Amino acid sequence: MDTLRDGGSRWWPPSSQVSIFFTPHCVLAFELECFSLSPNDLRRLAQNLLEPSHPNFLQGTRMDRKLLKVAVAGLLAAAAGIASAAPVQWTSASGGNDHWYERVTPATVAGYTWDEAYADAPTRSWMGMTGYMATVTSQAEQNFLIATFGVGAAWLGGNDRATEGTWQWVNGPEAGQTFYNAGAGSQPGYSNWNAGEPNNCCNGEDDLLYGYFGDAAAMWNDYGVPSFPNERYSYFVEYSDQPSSVPEPATLALVGAGLLLAARRRRA
Repeated sequence: MDTLRDGGSRWWPPSSQVSIFFTPHCVLAFELECFSLSPNDLRRLAQNLLEPSHPNFLQGTRMDRKLLKVAVAGLLAAAAGIASAAPVQWTSASGGNDHWYERVTPATVAGYTWDEAYADAPTRSWMGMTGYMATVTSQAEQNFLIATFGVGAAWLGGNDRATEGTWQWVNGPEAGQTFYNAGAGSQPGYSNWNAGEPNNCCNGEDDLLYGYFGDAAAMWNDYGVPSFPNERYSYFVEYSDQPSSVPEPATLALVGAGLLLAARRRRA
């Protein structure tokens, strides 16, 4: 068994020329086809492989019993890896922002709705930094997520719930910033919409979903509320030492008043 650079492992099954790769974010096997699966999916697949009566059992193929055991062990190891994978830093040395990122895939439930992900992100911390749903503000950042975590669907920290067609980042350093205005020519920020998106389909879709279409570029889709409030996926959490939001004008006014009062007291 070899250790891969991304923390995964590689098995060379006995009596086979096929290598099977297991990483924290993807299982690659047989012609290097990539499967982005949740831990529950992996465990279910492992159980199916062990059950001869199940239609997915690999009986009759060239995979022998030894290879089957290796595959099952690897699937279970990959499931554990996804559940416990540590955040990864996008370093400034590689052109990044030195923030840390993590794909959050729960081990015991199917996934998160957008609202559940939004509530869960700030409960997470890394190296003293509080998490927030990731805000993707450049093609380079999008490319980093693809290279590090794959193209499987995941919620991002944006929506147009406040004003239909006006897409904003709702948390993190960019909280309140508009990145896309539907129908406008020039756009205020980066976006990676699939062709024809966002389309506000089916009586409304207000939440931002990365990788919905399964393409190599992990194109974005509008999804979630109000039409699909119970759709569950993993999500990306981001950690940085930057402030989580810009102070509201009223807050700035209070701070200014406090400083002015303190200055007057010092003069007295």
